[in-house]
Amino acid sequence: MSLRVVEPIMPATEAPPPRASWAYVAEPGERDSRVDFLRGVAMVSVVIVHVEFFSLFNFVAWERVGGVSSAEFFVVLSGFVLGEVSRRRVAREGLGGACWKLWERAAQLYGVLLGVALLGALVASMPYWDSSALTTFVDRGSGTVYPLYPGTGASLQQWVGRWLLLRMGPYQVQILGLYAALFLVAPAALYLLSAGRTRWLLVLSWVGYCSRWVVPSKPTGALFEHAFPLLTWQLLFCHGLAAGYHRQKLLALYARYRTPVLGAAVLLGAAFFFFAQNNPNPLVPEYARLSLIPRGSFYRLYWQFFSKSELGLLRILNVAVLLVLGGELLTRAWGPLRAALGGFFIPLGQASLYVFALHVPVVFIVSNLIPFGYAASGGALLLNTLGHLGCLAVLWLLVRYRFLYRWIPH
Repeated sequence: MSLRVVEPIMPATEAPPPRASWAYVAEPGERDSRVDFLRGVAMVSVVIVHVEFFSLFNFVAWERVGGVSSAEFFVVLSGFVLGEVSRRRVAREGLGGACWKLWERAAQLYGVLLGVALLGALVASMPYWDSSALTTFVDRGSGTVYPLYPGTGASLQQWVGRWLLLRMGPYQVQILGLYAALFLVAPAALYLLSAGRTRWLLVLSWVGYCSRWVVPSKPTGALFEHAFPLLTWQLLFCHGLAAGYHRQKLLALYARYRTPVLGAAVLLGAAFFFFAQNNPNPLVPEYARLSLIPRGSFYRLYWQFFSKSELGLLRILNVAVLLVLGGELLTRAWGPLRAALGGFFIPLGQASLYVFALHVPVVFIVSNLIPFGYAASGGALLLNTLGHLGCLAVLWLLVRYRFLYRWIPH
């Protein structure tokens, strides 16, 4: 009889699950497929939100499992993976070598953003095509339209300046600007971690987060700061970075307190789920939402504690809760989950940067072929669901056959 090691990602388990054949088994190499699985799920949510149909997928993707979105999980998981990889890289190449890798990645992300922004500008100059899906952002709540590119009267210098400073471009890839900025300053965080000053990193991260309560600021002035303010969103990245760097210690600590932590996560997860079902978002069909929390009370709670751009405190807690529950689920039921869904989600998670870049032209093409709409009844709901499935299938096939892999970072 051979022994199999059950190695959780986050969290760990104190004892093997009831059916050991379902549990996660440590894989050869340095990559944990469960992280890629989670990133793939988040990538699907991104596509569903940006291809603006209302389909069956929106019953989950539109903050329906809690007051969270895919963006928070991308940021914290990126930090987690980076922390884990950087610890090994520091051991092999030293701090200097690890820092150079971070700056190379920041440059790569910056290059992708410049390329996508230029693509949007070129598309806008083409006749007979509606480029508004890439060149504007529409607040669906108020109907306000925000231009994402300079007006026709802008000079060439203004266009080039805004392009180089990431102050124009499709909103669908704004979060990549946040990543570029985070990777640019990540060596400072890595220095603190490698010097054994993790507490300093976390304290400084919270100071940066709280500073926006006093003096709201956008230090880079880039377009991404409207949705993902750097001083706010670095909190998730830095905590993910620290968690990945100290993964084994964190797992041991979780194993020690697993029962109370998991119990609290289940109770809080249920509370957050209940809260999300009371969202009065008019784009969600009335039959799919509750009205037990008055509309005014819901919005007061939401904007004070669940704001996305400002990362409300309960939103942060909701992210932590879902990471615990998701980690437990993937660890204990990895066998059937990977067999049923891994072939779809894992490739998308492994090539998330590539998918981010290519989902922009998919959004543009779909917006010109099929008018975006939020009809949520009868045949429209079914057709929109098929439309989302088609977009996801196209992106999966592009990853599967490595289309333009030589030129598009992944």
